[in-house]
Amino acid sequence: MNIGPLSLPIGPIIFFLSVAIAIFAGWLIDKGRRDTDPVIFAAVIIGLIVARISFVLQYLPSYQDSLFKILDFRDTGFEPLPGVVAGLITIGLVLARRKSIRRPSLLATVVGLAVWGVASAATGLMTPSSTVPDNSLFNAAGTSQPLAPHDGKPHVINLWATWCAPCQAEMPILANAQAGYPGLDLVFVNQGERPNTVDSFMANLNLHVNNSLFDPSLSVAKATGTKAFPTTLFYDASGRLLESHLGRFSEATLEATISHLYPGITTRRAK
Repeated sequence: MNIGPLSLPIGPIIFFLSVAIAIFAGWLIDKGRRDTDPVIFAAVIIGLIVARISFVLQYLPSYQDSLFKILDFRDTGFEPLPGVVAGLITIGLVLARRKSIRRPSLLATVVGLAVWGVASAATGLMTPSSTVPDNSLFNAAGTSQPLAPHDGKPHVINLWATWCAPCQAEMPILANAQAGYPGLDLVFVNQGERPNTVDSFMANLNLHVNNSLFDPSLSVAKATGTKAFPTTLFYDASGRLLESHLGRFSEATLEATISHLYPGITTRRAK
């Protein structure tokens, strides 16, 4: 789940808000001395590093062509469990030597973890229970076709525009995914632009995609409550919405999402 017109994923927002609450709780318990701050900061930094390394190792083929992509954590590719374990071990090692701050540090940690867990669970329950819109749109050939192919496959709908920088960055990744996941119907729905604008964009990137549809009135965005682009909607084979993602995908985070939502779908890598 994501939030806001600036394509800010809600997961990191919840995480850093939880860290801030933990720091504040430590400050209150420690009567304003802030002795717990370095402990929490150290645990957060080490936890994030371990969580990132764990994610990268899991999806290493998606990162092997560029060291920069490993360092570019804007794709929010983190494995939570190893990070939490590493953070708790860090806190334990520090507190083993500093008995004076054990109580405020431990209580602050419990508060932060509780806020993070409850908020994450709550946002997971907020995923709207809806189905794919019953829209028909014009394709590149100028003929009308339904938004959902109804061919028995799960389908992924990407709402995008050529002027959107995150859309530009993820389009080659999504084009590869369309070729690499034959068991999925990946549909590109351009929002509010002319076909010649889209054609020029695709030609400049040397990309060819199937299932490219045009939505000049933004009817799909309105029907799905989409407020910003790119938004990617994941549906099961019966048309039920499983998850929506606002913001750019990296190759690894898209692969992780597809693996999570469609465990039976296999990939043939397209490069």
